[in-house]
Amino acid sequence: IPLLRHGIRKHDVPFPLTPSYQISIPLYLSSSHSHGGLEFSPTEISIPISTIAFAGLIIQLSPMYRVIAFYGSHKTYIASLLLLIPSIACLPLISYLPSSIQWYSLIPVLAVIGVAESVVYQAVIIMIAESSRPGELGYIQGVASSAAAGMRMVAPSVAGVVWEVGGRAGSSGCGFGVGVAYADLA
Repeated sequence: IPLLRHGIRKHDVPFPLTPSYQISIPLYLSSSHSHGGLEFSPTEISIPISTIAFAGLIIQLSPMYRVIAFYGSHKTYIASLLLLIPSIACLPLISYLPSSIQWYSLIPVLAVIGVAESVVYQAVIIMIAESSRPGELGYIQGVASSAAAGMRMVAPSVAGVVWEVGGRAGSSGCGFGVGVAYADLA
């Protein structure tokens, strides 16, 4: 297994934790101000949340593999994480904007998250393929898919607990901030 052969580095961990922030973002946007959220209705947040998927789809359909091939999968992965983590971390700052522009300010931030997430995903797939021997590729892809499925199973519970712990502290966006700190420190 390439990860065991080369070792797991600190920057290899945040991407599997994406299901955690995918749960935390809607919680943050729809929770009341008293619980640290922006207090949007589910209908109001449907378009901004869809921006993540739409931006990711555009990147998936683009020839991003050429960019990754030019810069290298590892450098592209690091650059995308350097874009992804700060864009997630800046979401609580939206609560300090006037309420009349909060909704509109979500669109570009969530679009950046969608783009960075999609590039990270493609870079990870390419790094897995590059670091596998030809006879191991199916096995490695299976292990990686199983690990991703495991994270999708655990992350909602972790995100919910982190949100509740952070929300009890009573400051705006604290639950979300704790979740981002958790993902960043992992």
